[in-house]
This record gives sequence, structure tokens and C-alpha cells, in this order.
Amino acid sequence: MYRSLPEKFNLIFMLNNKGNVSYFETTAKAEQMAENLHRDLPDFAAYGVTADKIAGFETGIKTVENLFNDTNWQAQYQLAVQRRNALRDNLLAGLKKVGTTLNYYFSGSLEHEAQFQLTALCLLTDRQLSDRAANFVNSLLANAPKLLEAGITNDVITQVSDLQTAYAAAIAEVASTKLQRKLATQDRNQKLLDLYNSMMLFSEIGKTHWKNVNDVKYAEYVIYRAPSPKAPPPVTPAAPPANAATPTETVAA
Repeated sequence: MYRSLPEKFNLIFMLNNKGNVSYFETTAKAEQMAENLHRDLPDFAAYGVTADKIAGFETGIKTVENLFNDTNWQAQYQLAVQRRNALRDNLLAGLKKVGTTLNYYFSGSLEHEAQFQLTALCLLTDRQLSDRAANFVNSLLANAPKLLEAGITNDVITQVSDLQTAYAAAIAEVASTKLQRKLATQDRNQKLLDLYNSMMLFSEIGKTHWKNVNDVKYAEYVIYRAPSPKAPPPVTPAAPPANAATPTETVAA
């Protein structure tokens, strides 16, 4: 009604842009406005304000207050990243341990180099490392009987496989949490916008009714103050050029 939802909505409520009213201050101001609306309902009936509309406005306030804020989502995301990073370290350690055994047992074997390549793992992205580990486990399983001689038992292979599975799940958890946070932000912003629009509607009604009638009540419906104009910076006269003539000097022809 008053604004469209921006593609990138600042986490601080958009009123910030006009009156430095924070996200939390907005709900407090809305609650005060609801109280004023109940008080002024007889005066505002001519503008279409009803008790049901005020109740709906109060429901919108509670909805915003109960939103899962971005601080919570940020904490969940950070925990998911920490779990993923810890599992990455565990997987790298497990791969290194098995790889060291394979290098010792298959020293100089070109077949080993082709089947059990584990170089530059630290340089891989999470997805690349997960895929490389999955291929490594498949190679271990395909050569399980021969690897028994090197001490690579089925239990060892299972351990590496479990590490890779847990790591892949942690990668998916990070991606899922990131997506949920984005969707929650969009939902929160839309509900904030709805509340803001309601506030603006009742603000206009209150200001229209109380203008030149009651200055105190008029002020109660002003939801932000116009920013004070800033004084222009002082103008410093430019210094004359070094070779310019002074008032008492003449320049030789």
C-alpha cells in the first residue's frame, strides 16, 4: 500500500531510514498506537475504524513479536557450519590414515595411484571433498579382499564410509539452514511490511482527525519525525595563487 517489499530488505525495520526507529521500537510504537486507537475509536468510526480492525492490527503486532528473528537463524547457521567443519577435519584425518597405509603397501604401484588418489584434499571444496571421499570408499569396497593384506579391513572401510556420510549430511544441513534463513527473512520482512502499512494507515487517520484540534493526540500518531535539515558546511575562501598580485601590488607589464 505505502511501500513495495524490497528485494533486499534490511534486517532493521524500514522505518530506520526515516526516523531511526529500530525493529524492536516499531512493535512498541505499534502497541501504543493500538491503545490510542481503542481510546479514539468513537472519533475514528467515521473513517471506517472498527474494533475488529484494531483487533486485527493487534494480531499483526503479536505475529511480528513472535517471529524467529535473524539472530536465532544466524546462531543455527553458525552451529551447522561448525559441525560441518569438524566433520571435514575428521574425514580428512580418516582419509589420511588409510591413505598412508595404502601408500606404504602399494609403494610405486601405478594401479594404486589411479584407484586411490588422495592428493591435495585440503584444496577441495566441501562438495568436491565429499565426492572424492565417496569415490575413495567405492574403490576400497571394490578391492576389499586384496586390501586385507594391507590391514584395511571391512571395519576400517566402514569407518571411512561413515565419516563421508556424516560429512555429506552436514553439508546438506548447512545448505538447508541457509535456505530456511533466507525464506524466514522473506516471511519476516513481509509481516513487518504488513505491520508498517497498518501503522501508516492509522497514522494518517489520526493525524487527519486531530490536526489543528489536539496537538498532543496528533503527535501520538506521528510514527517518525522528519530528519532535521543539516546546516551547510562553512565555505572556506580559496587561497589566491602564489603569484597573484596583492591589493597594494601591481604586476609589471
